[in-house]
Amino acid sequence: MPRVTLNMSREDIKAVVFQSPAQEFLSPADAVENRSETVAIMQLSETGFQEWNEEGRTKITSP
Repeated sequence: MPRVTLNMSREDIKAVVFQSPAQEFLSPADAVENRSETVAIMQLSETGFQEWNEEGRTKITSP
């Protein structure tokens, strides 16, 4: 299938979304929500690993 690229402003996207029936709006909204949650978790993970890997950090050892 050929790829199509659209150059749309946020306002253009809002206009299209708000003209859509509720069911057609909810499916993409759920997909965007899932993607944003995934990105947020990945960013938190990266930060956590960076802090863990910093030199000079106290290492936790078992007694």
